[in-house]
Amino acid sequence: IFMSGADEKRREIYCFDADSGNLIWTKAVEGIKGAPTTLPKVTEETGFAAPSMVAHGNQVSAIFADGNLVTLDLDGNVIWSKNLGTPQNHYGHSSSLLAYDRLLYVQLDQSKDPKLMALDMATGNQVWVANRQTISWASPIVVDTDFGKQLILNSETTVDSYDPLAGTMLWTQECLSGEVAPSPTYSNGVVFSAQEYATAAAIQLAKNDETITPEIAWEFDE
Repeated sequence: IFMSGADEKRREIYCFDADSGNLIWTKAVEGIKGAPTTLPKVTEETGFAAPSMVAHGNQVSAIFADGNLVTLDLDGNVIWSKNLGTPQNHYGHSSSLLAYDRLLYVQLDQSKDPKLMALDMATGNQVWVANRQTISWASPIVVDTDFGKQLILNSETTVDSYDPLAGTMLWTQECLSGEVAPSPTYSNGVVFSAQEYATAAAIQLAKNDETITPEIAWEFDE
């Protein structure tokens, strides 16, 4: 089991034995080139290590509120690290990492230059980047649909779908509002989105020629 933790002074990654709960190793995340000297302001509820880590193959990755991103092997040795710039986010960065195939996805939604990044899991090099429009605190998902794999994200007002390997947008559907934190979910051809004080929606996916067309199947506003 891999977890990250942080406070004003430290950024750390922990590896626990899943059977016994014993701590196997701790790795301090430090010395990252370009790391900011001034910490971002975060709320007490968010903290500096809100995003969940991702484990993929023989690698694990973590991102922190200051934009430090690091990938380790299963023994805690650093494979690569980089700073993505301090996320401009008035609660603190919370979108969790996601990995699929050979790519590591970072939903870097923020108030300035929001973007979705796909990095080479082995090297950290950028493979593609998709510009975003609005901020959110949700995390991405990759799902297997009748029309192929899709990388689906919640935004401030829309649910957006991308080709996970190419980064091209497949479809977008307006249905959200507010400061969106929950991630979307998917089952049997339908994408579900919800947000506190906003309408929950079920988005039915269909295909017209080569274009995937989303349609609101139902909404729930209580």
